[in-house]
Amino acid sequence: METEIAATTAPKFCDIDYVCKVLEVSPSTIYRRIKAGEFPVPCVIGGAKKGRPRKWKREEIDNFFD
Repeated sequence: METEIAATTAPKFCDIDYVCKVLEVSPSTIYRRIKAGEFPVPCVIGGAKKGRPRKWKREEIDNFFD
């Protein structure tokens, strides 16, 4: 598993599919770790209305490996 996302290919914000691919885990594992306080909470893009996409800042994912 690659421990850092290449800055040239990674988006500024990462969706659940991207995060799962990089970490090689399922979405349920990500959400379970969020609930346990072991993984950063995604931010809501465009305000806190229901149905808005939730994404992680790439820096948070990079820092997760540190």
